Amino acid sequence: MADTTLAESIKSIIKNYINASDQCTFMYGTVISATPVTVFVNEKLTLGSEFLIVCKHLTDYEYEVEIKDNTDVAGSPPHNHPLSSVKKIKVKNALQPGEKVVVARQQGGQKYLVIDRC
Repeated sequence: MADTTLAESIKSIIKNYINASDQCTFMYGTVISATPVTVFVNEKLTLGSEFLIVCKHLTDYEYEVEIKDNTDVAGSPPHNHPLSSVKKIKVKNALQPGEKVVVARQQGGQKYLVIDRC
């Protein structure tokens, strides 16, 4: 019977620790500066770039794509030619002032992940 009580006590302590440790908290904010990225969460919390990790899809970034196609059918006799090339494109998706974002606070509150726009 003492073992059951000890086991239950340990489980209770672990459960309370996990609940109190606040593993991750989601918040909403507004971008107030694009370069460097600054997010206003509330009157007590404005996050500067040193605290933010911005997901790649919320930035301007280059992407390499392969394009395969054929020319239009033309000529005599009618024919076409295969086309293939690899190109870099720039995706312009950086956060802009005024945009609403979802932010996740890392345990301990030292880093915040900007997950997406709202």
